[in-house]
Amino acid sequence: MKLLISCCILILITTLSYANENENRLKGIILSRISQLITYKQGREEFNVCIYKDDDMYNTFRKLYKDKKYKKLPIQVFSIGNKEDLYNCDIFYSSKIDDNLREKINRKHLIHTLLVSDRVDKLYEGFIMALYLKDKKIKIAINHGALLKTELNVNYRLLQAASQIINPVKVK
Repeated sequence: MKLLISCCILILITTLSYANENENRLKGIILSRISQLITYKQGREEFNVCIYKDDDMYNTFRKLYKDKKYKKLPIQVFSIGNKEDLYNCDIFYSSKIDDNLREKINRKHLIHTLLVSDRVDKLYEGFIMALYLKDKKIKIAINHGALLKTELNVNYRLLQAASQIINPVKVK
């Protein structure tokens, strides 16, 4: 009986791990496609994707972006924590937020960085985009007000593809 329970637990853990890895991979693929609709800061020698305190997402993105390029620039994936600087990130992804990160996000130096989370509620804390799971699909939410405070140029199709727009701003 103990062996059966142990096997069931192992299968459950493996299944959950696989599901999480697939969700992370889908987010990475979607983010890769979304990034083609955004013009980032010019004059860089590489395109930097930074993952904040999430080893699973870091490993997924590192595998996904290995030997890939963004508009002829090599893509570098970094795992960053409290002490690292996130101002050289073109895309910054975080599933966690703490006081240290909250302080960094609200500085004006991040005008060239796409701040991405996996939760819509983080859009109210300064993030620009959320990639979240709903009804077994990855959805996109955008904080339009936060986006307009950056110097990122975004193709209108990205806003059309979003399932939710927070702080919509009417363009004249």
